[in-house]
Amino acid sequence: MVQAIDKISGRFVGRFLDADGLYLLDECSAVMQNDSRSKTNIQLAWVAPLSQRGDVIFRGTVIEKKTKYYEGLISRLESLR
Repeated sequence: MVQAIDKISGRFVGRFLDADGLYLLDECSAVMQNDSRSKTNIQLAWVAPLSQRGDVIFRGTVIEKKTKYYEGLISRLESLR
């Protein structure tokens, strides 16, 4: 699962574009896979709201198996100034 969050306010922002194998959670600006097939990578497209200013962080969780997962993964992207 990946979620877009405004760095200052902590609010969910923007939306991910739909793609094969993904389930969109627009109410919390998130996306997750909609099947249980293993994946080595995915490509996501995210659209910022027109009013968005400032930095956005992307928080993720990766589940390798039921007993091995990684949560709280945070992007290190910053906006261009």
